[in-house]
Amino acid sequence: MIAPHSQIVDMESGELRFDLGARSLFKAMFSPKSPTMSEPFLVVSAEQAEIEIYSIDDFDLVARFSSTELENDGFLTLAIDPEGRYLGLGTSTGSATVIDVVALFAGVEKLDAVVFNRRIANGAVPQVRVSNQGLVVSSDFAGLYRLFDLETGEELFTIRDPDLVSQGAAQFTWDEEELAYEDGLGNIRFTPIDTYEVVKKAKEVLTRSLTDDECTQYLHTDGCED
Repeated sequence: MIAPHSQIVDMESGELRFDLGARSLFKAMFSPKSPTMSEPFLVVSAEQAEIEIYSIDDFDLVARFSSTELENDGFLTLAIDPEGRYLGLGTSTGSATVIDVVALFAGVEKLDAVVFNRRIANGAVPQVRVSNQGLVVSSDFAGLYRLFDLETGEELFTIRDPDLVSQGAAQFTWDEEELAYEDGLGNIRFTPIDTYEVVKKAKEVLTRSLTDDECTQYLHTDGCED
């Protein structure tokens, strides 16, 4: 069986811009136009086992990451933040990985550009989104949305939805002040990003723990964290 050629074609002129060779690609994604990245890029997932990042200006290969290097069994989800700086990856082993593409183009060693890489779900492929403020949100098939600090790796808060029986979608709002996410009833909910700061301050001044109902009412989460 002959493998298909994966090619990039100019839709307006029909001109062949780049030939990725005789192989099957699992996913491919172009970066958005952004002042953060002067050079746009293309991300390719080659049969789930490798991630390749190309410069669109000349289609040079900037970096290639194997699933072995990042200690997972395959890349299944891709996402690029609106500024085109961070590449978020979800893997078949339940890991969330974030790569700083700006750092890659600046010439750092490729593994030094991996700024977040941790297993966050058991047997559930997470969707990974990154904000310009350095926050990471993941969603998985277990009905969990988890918010992390990209720099420290600290988990800031978790939203649990017991009604979510398939993977929900999560995204930061345009002003990055709220997290928009899907619940198990087909609704879109919004939770303030600074919820974790509210929780921290509440723990400092309260003489008792909040009840689950109070957490739901005041913190916009489904119950309280342990």
